[in-house]
Amino acid sequence: MIRFVVIALPITGATCASPALAVGEFSSGGWAGKAFFKSADFTHCAMISTQGAWKLLFEINRKGAVRLGVSHKQLKFKKQETKRATLQVDGGPPVTRIFVAALPELVVGSVGSPADAQKLLQSSRLKFQIGDLAADFSLSGAKEAFAQLSICAEKRGAAETSVNAPVLFPGGKRRSRSR
Repeated sequence: MIRFVVIALPITGATCASPALAVGEFSSGGWAGKAFFKSADFTHCAMISTQGAWKLLFEINRKGAVRLGVSHKQLKFKKQETKRATLQVDGGPPVTRIFVAALPELVVGSVGSPADAQKLLQSSRLKFQIGDLAADFSLSGAKEAFAQLSICAEKRGAAETSVNAPVLFPGGKRRSRSR
């Protein structure tokens, strides 16, 4: 039986859970974000929005990859376990992505191409389903918060790596990370 939850509650701030050290906090609307370091090396910048019992997060790692994370107390996975999830943006066609359990209650997966990330940020709703759990997330303020997330990654990640992976920055511009 599929349980479907519609999230229409006001968004509240939240913190990002990670074994890495978090610094460089920022906020935008109902989103809060931080830069994360492990052993003084930049790992990623992440932003999170709490919507009811669910948490939706975006991250940009030091290679420039954009990932989506979803957390809920009813998710019960073994660390590194992989699961198929379905994403649906603004009533468009459902897309299947593979998500990996970073924690028992947190799964993370790719949003797809940079074009997919931009489409997601231009949208107002994201439906997410994994197993028999489903949520309907508001993306209100995500575009503005993502601009801050991109600045966070550019400021910390670009100086820390010479990887030539493109990353999206404010205005949807792609820049190479090598200098």
